[in-house]
Amino acid sequence: MSCLKPHQMEDKVIRGLTLTDKEHLSRCEHCSTLYESILHEHQEWNSRLYSARVSEDFTTHIMNALEDVEIEPIDPNEEKRMTLLRQRNIKRWISAAAVVIVLGGSSYYALQQPFVQQQLGIQEQIEPWATPMELIGYGIFKKYGELAQYPKIKAESNGVTVSVEEVLADATQIVIAMEITKDGDMEYSPHLGWEMNMEDYFRVTNSEGKDIGIVDNNKSRGMNEYKFVRIPLDTSNISDTIQITSTLNKLQASDANGEPIFLEGDWSFEFNIDMRKAMQQAVITELHESYQMPDGTKVRAEQLTRTPNGYRIDFVTEQASADVSEENPLYSGDEETLLYFDLANGTAGDNYERYVYFNDDDNRMTIRYRDDKELHWSLYFNAEQDMVDKPFVFHFKGYSQLASTKGEITFRPRALLSKPAVFKDQGDQFTFTSMTVSDDPGGEDEKVGILSLSAELKNNFAKDKWVMTDKNGKEYQVEYRGAMNMDTKELSDFKFIMRGMSELPEEVTLKRVTTDKTVDDMNWKLELPGVKEVPWELIDWEKEELKYRMNLVSE
Repeated sequence: MSCLKPHQMEDKVIRGLTLTDKEHLSRCEHCSTLYESILHEHQEWNSRLYSARVSEDFTTHIMNALEDVEIEPIDPNEEKRMTLLRQRNIKRWISAAAVVIVLGGSSYYALQQPFVQQQLGIQEQIEPWATPMELIGYGIFKKYGELAQYPKIKAESNGVTVSVEEVLADATQIVIAMEITKDGDMEYSPHLGWEMNMEDYFRVTNSEGKDIGIVDNNKSRGMNEYKFVRIPLDTSNISDTIQITSTLNKLQASDANGEPIFLEGDWSFEFNIDMRKAMQQAVITELHESYQMPDGTKVRAEQLTRTPNGYRIDFVTEQASADVSEENPLYSGDEETLLYFDLANGTAGDNYERYVYFNDDDNRMTIRYRDDKELHWSLYFNAEQDMVDKPFVFHFKGYSQLASTKGEITFRPRALLSKPAVFKDQGDQFTFTSMTVSDDPGGEDEKVGILSLSAELKNNFAKDKWVMTDKNGKEYQVEYRGAMNMDTKELSDFKFIMRGMSELPEEVTLKRVTTDKTVDDMNWKLELPGVKEVPWELIDWEKEELKYRMNLVSE
């Protein structure tokens, strides 16, 4: 897949990403940055358009205007059906309206806003989002409210200001919410890139100067100029006051063509965080259970920490040498490891729904630190309301991670129709049924090779990398199009695309370079004890969600 132009990426934001799109964004910093920028623009319009409120006499004006209009009574059953329909489609309406305005251009909104205000009496001040954390999609303020702190730190350099608006501090982590703004003369919109040596820029130390955390997998998250950096803490070394230090000297932006550029400056700062409330609202339970994985690696559970913001289980994995990437099956270098697990009520045996963290599709391990003997890592998850203080069972089923593979198959493309080629590798089986050279199905003005296939998969296919070579040694990078059900791993209308292939080769060799390998033969059931009570207020989230939906309808 080639890089997209801004108008093409906007279409992706509106219509949604395909499997191929997601795989490309995970590898391409340019497209990832462009996608974040356009997504943020849509979200910003959405928030601005639908946070305004009309004046108190708005209803009176409308009713006066309708005074002489005869309105037919509605059937009660139809009224009930329409109410449900409104509730079901309210978010869809909001998104669609926001998109229409965005496509119309910002000038449309700027010209029309005074007229609308004049006619309907809408307040000039548009209401902001509740908190910076909610703005960037981290959490719900009612849940972590007492643990939030507001240092109001600003660092300005070369026309760019980095503001620390909100910090969430609990016993397991520090989350720093930042806003990055520019002055009026700057052409580019700066932001923290997805990966930019975050571990070098942010440091957390206790009162003795000891480092007690590193940036989670060296990433920033959030929207374009609104970002958060998450730092898992070493719970055993937290002091009453800890210090956050930034040595940030580089930001990222995109030029007019969407190409990444870097801005240098000095956005260093430091501030203290009071951890006493965070530690008071934590329940820490020591764990002493261990498990031997199928390959002989030992994993030990250290402790379970309950906080209002969620739970964390800390693990230690032993390793045979200092080369963590080769000796530890749960760690694969820069790639994150995806974990498979579920939670169950220890007495009733009921499974609780898996928690999806960070609004991501996956549950991932967080590496706190490693040395030449052990890998120390954690898993975060949320607790269902009826299991906050009760014992429950954590069932560790398996994991997947990016792994190299040397599998390859040689075949004659023209012979596939009469004799499909079957390729087995890493527990997966692919059947290649036809290959042609034709117009690019993605709409690009070029001829491409198209290889049709079916598959029976054990591993996650989304991060696979393949290369095709013809008899003359010419290489073709392989892209893929189609859909994949992440639960059943079934492929739908799936094809491999080889760019630069203008005619069908006599013979080709197809090599699989990497795959997101799945290990699913683990079966560790870790029984976690309950506690008498937790030192924070429990919230009935079903009632809160109902209240939220009713407010949407009434507005």
